[in-house]
Amino acid sequence: MTGNRGTAPLVDRMRLVVRTARVTMIDDSVSPPVLQIVTPNGETENGIRYWQPYGIRSRAVAGSQTVLNSFGGFRRNTMASLVTSGVADNGEFADGDVALIDYRGLRIRLAAAGIIFYCNGLPVTMTDLSKLRVEGAIEATGEITANVDSAPIALSTHLTSDVAAGSDTSGPPVAP
Repeated sequence: MTGNRGTAPLVDRMRLVVRTARVTMIDDSVSPPVLQIVTPNGETENGIRYWQPYGIRSRAVAGSQTVLNSFGGFRRNTMASLVTSGVADNGEFADGDVALIDYRGLRIRLAAAGIIFYCNGLPVTMTDLSKLRVEGAIEATGEITANVDSAPIALSTHLTSDVAAGSDTSGPPVAP
């Protein structure tokens, strides 16, 4: 019994070295962000630093799972090294595929077949571009609309000005 009491603090510290927890609250108003977590045995801990990889920024949602590392086995040295979205792989990923995924299932997948955007019916927006250059064919299954001088013009049904016969050049599109 005496030996167990002497080693109990060391055993407790070893249990803290690597463990899992569930995220319950996120404060990203500070850098690095801090989490409130609940461990599998029901303990709540606050102020857990969450260091994110360089160039990647995300905001975890409550209910996400995390891996905690407590350096030296001390709670004051705890940091979250990984926070998962909880989105399961539904078998669509092949060896070598990489994806950015959020908890809603929105994702950008880098696969052998190409780059695939899963948008769940939401728009893709690119802002502050000086030019969009596409080197290759473009396929579209929906309506394509161009904004010319702030007037939307459907490319499939627009009228043009100065229409000439044969192979002559027509004038610019006419806004409806």
